[in-house]
Amino acid sequence: MKYPVIPIRGGINIVPHGIKQIGIGRAISLSAAKAASDSDGMVVLLMQRDYAVDTPRAEDMYKRGVLARIMSFEEIQSVSEGKTRVKIISRVDIKEITQFEPYMEVEVDVVEDIPVVDFDREKVLRNMVLKAYDDYMENKGNEGGSNSRMFFDFSSGEMADRLAHTIRLSNFAIQSMINESDQLERLKMILAFLEDEHNKENIKRDIENEVKNSENIRSKRYHLQRELDIITKMLGETGEEASDIEEGEKTEAEKYREKLKTISLSKEYEEKILKEIKRFESISFDNIEKDKIRTYLDFVFALPWQEKSELEIDVKKSEKKLNADHYGLDKVKERILEYVSVMKLTDSVRTPIICLVGPPGTGKTSVAKSLAEALGREFQRISLGGVHDESVIRGHRRTYVGSVPGRIIDALIRAKVKNPLILLDEIEKMSASGNGDPAAALLEVLDPEQNSKFTDAFIDIPFDLSEVMFITTANYENYIPGPLRDRMEIIEIQGYSPNEKLEIAKKFLIPKQLKLHGLSNKNFKLNDGAINSLIEHYTAEAGVRNLEREIGGLVRKAARKIADQETDKVSITAKNIEEYAGKKKRTHDRIDSKKEIGVATGMGWSPIGGSSLTVEVSISNGSGKVELTGSLGDVMKESAKIAISHARANAKKYGIDESFYENKDIHIHWTNGAQPKDGPSAGVTMSVALISALTSTPVDKTVAMTGEVTLRGKITAIGGVKEKVLGAHRDGAKKILIPKDNERDIEDIPEDIREKLEFVIIETVSDALREALVK
Repeated sequence: MKYPVIPIRGGINIVPHGIKQIGIGRAISLSAAKAASDSDGMVVLLMQRDYAVDTPRAEDMYKRGVLARIMSFEEIQSVSEGKTRVKIISRVDIKEITQFEPYMEVEVDVVEDIPVVDFDREKVLRNMVLKAYDDYMENKGNEGGSNSRMFFDFSSGEMADRLAHTIRLSNFAIQSMINESDQLERLKMILAFLEDEHNKENIKRDIENEVKNSENIRSKRYHLQRELDIITKMLGETGEEASDIEEGEKTEAEKYREKLKTISLSKEYEEKILKEIKRFESISFDNIEKDKIRTYLDFVFALPWQEKSELEIDVKKSEKKLNADHYGLDKVKERILEYVSVMKLTDSVRTPIICLVGPPGTGKTSVAKSLAEALGREFQRISLGGVHDESVIRGHRRTYVGSVPGRIIDALIRAKVKNPLILLDEIEKMSASGNGDPAAALLEVLDPEQNSKFTDAFIDIPFDLSEVMFITTANYENYIPGPLRDRMEIIEIQGYSPNEKLEIAKKFLIPKQLKLHGLSNKNFKLNDGAINSLIEHYTAEAGVRNLEREIGGLVRKAARKIADQETDKVSITAKNIEEYAGKKKRTHDRIDSKKEIGVATGMGWSPIGGSSLTVEVSISNGSGKVELTGSLGDVMKESAKIAISHARANAKKYGIDESFYENKDIHIHWTNGAQPKDGPSAGVTMSVALISALTSTPVDKTVAMTGEVTLRGKITAIGGVKEKVLGAHRDGAKKILIPKDNERDIEDIPEDIREKLEFVIIETVSDALREALVK
């Protein structure tokens, strides 16, 4: 991934799992912050080797930094005041610097912590660190003592990172913490830092005692000045102005009180906020608790309690926007426009929860974004892939160091309105853990009967989510937790056909890449043959994400030639495409038209699309052993056993030796052995190949088939028909056998493909044998 970079001169602890204010003064930092704010808010922070360098280059910065999210409370206007607040997420290694102007941009790899293997050592080291922290806080004279237990639930690496934010660290120490990915080594570093700070506190306390006991003028003046400050504060609270305060100047607490007047809260929660403001006002500036309260109040007042977008529910406008941004997807557009129509007629703020299900790169995210623009809603995306902690949704309790609201509240703050469209991406990739089940936390968010009083654990004040329009996405419907699936309307987005990919490339992908790289149709030409070659030989996907990447590579190579004045125009065809794109990355196994005994053609589905698959059955003299090979899953193995049982039960009907299972060994093998295969839809293919081998009857391999087989020989429905047919057609199939229950799916196949294939509806194994065996 590529992100803008904000160089850090030093003096700021940017170790992960913390929230910090960073100074934004230089032009490159300002541009980077604005670019990040305009996209997803993500930015890379890199420490400078030399504080004095104003315009750092690659050699002036460390190769490892951190990934952070900008939390813009008052838009990014805080940048103009010299500071913005960021949440630091993870360590990253710099792979490549992709640009320097107007801001630095880098491509990064996220650095994962090295797993702990010596758990006994870990336990001892954790206890030593927490004990040292308690001693340090007690020695420092912290009000109420230390609460090291709040770090106990974190992993060793995260514990070390969070503790790092409670002590003063030098620039060298901060970078050392960032560089270290070994969790136990980071704990050892924190232990050393704590012991060093403990010693410093002892020295400081001795000096303070000496100064306090000294009767010199300087000491007296200090204590008198402290008393004067207290008196000044007391006068300010009673409404009198101190002589040394400029007229019209307001404290932070006063600003918070004014903001409280602008939002509408119940009396109970208004008093709660006022209590926090009074606490904030009474705590000294150098107390760590003051910064925690400031962070909390900033989040509360950043929430859009009343702000709304002016919605424009126009069915024609929505249709026009979806058609302008997306080619094809007619059924998806129709379903979405039906929901928009209902929203217009009912004039209801409540909207259905739509779930777009389909392979990667098929336009799920862009459909949601286009709908948001058409309806006049702000758009925010929340990625849920890999989330295994419910606190990511509900937020962390404020007792934890570095705690923040959950992603729902964070998205509302970034949207700045209470009625945005929020996309919950990859909803099926969440998982439960010891930290709770995020899917269960989402139940409240997506339930219209409950989400009007959604309470984030950090904010701890109910917020109304009933006006938010939620759209979710998933690659696999079956992996979505049942209770969540019940709350959503499923809309399936299928993979694109080659012709659809061709049109998408011509109408959307090529113009986009030309604009990004400063070229035009006058100096760059990519004809249909070259695009088809990219689709067939350089990509393997149901969507167009990799196709766009390949086109971008061609455009960059053309831009290089034009910039070097080698030519003023580049034209790429199927004949010269390897000159620009390199050798072909993949070739498809074409279906052999030769008719063979015991070999049949099936059809498979995967997240990158469909393809033809070949099954081979070998019969040899033996004792009835059955061998199954080809990286088969449990369900596919069961389908093979069903095929054999069906053949045994109907041996006389099919003209098979009725004792074959006693004196013959059967070996069933699916080619492409390294590729894992599973599912029930290969049942009919294995039945045809098996009976072909047992009766010595050749099979027409240009007949591709799919369907689950029962013990009675019935063929039942399967999924992924469109993708399977497209793959089989690409590989050379001429006739397609599909179950009768899937007959309705034929209309989903593009018309140009349907015209080139013969479709036969089958209900039993006998139907399949009649079409596939060559008498």
